[in-house]
Amino acid sequence: FFKQKTAYELGLGIPAEPLFRSSCLIIEEVVDLLCSPQPIYVVGRSLSLVAADYFQTILSSIDINCILINDLHLSKSVFNNLKAPATIFIVSANNAGKIYDEVVTIAKTHDCKIILLTSNAKGSLVDSCDYVLSSNDENLTYHGVDINSRLGIFTIMQIIIELTAQKLALEKATD
Repeated sequence: FFKQKTAYELGLGIPAEPLFRSSCLIIEEVVDLLCSPQPIYVVGRSLSLVAADYFQTILSSIDINCILINDLHLSKSVFNNLKAPATIFIVSANNAGKIYDEVVTIAKTHDCKIILLTSNAKGSLVDSCDYVLSSNDENLTYHGVDINSRLGIFTIMQIIIELTAQKLALEKATD
């Protein structure tokens, strides 16, 4: 698909650093997972739910089998009852491991691939996930309220969407 190119070289008009610290090889593997026939479960909560909802909506519009899960109790129930492997895409700006630890553990017992999109590459979930994409958004709170803009997360998400759409178009053209 592509090998070790920066986002700038891919024609996206932005340098890969410092906007995101993710390897293009990881993004390529994520795109491959998104284009596979297994279902995609997009998980997000709080302000990250906006990004998760956007991602799921766009993926569904390009015919990718994906479901948005915005409740932790629901995600635990769904992942406990999986009959086949799936891909779990977690959007969590703060990478709050205590919130997602049980969800990830349950998903791992069902051979799911876990992708984490975060702006906190040092959180506890990093070691539990198969793929970690990290933006350089600054995690800010003001009077206890998360005010992270998630602009870097949306940028990485958009790059993934563009590359996924391109790959699907190439696959359809060769069929």
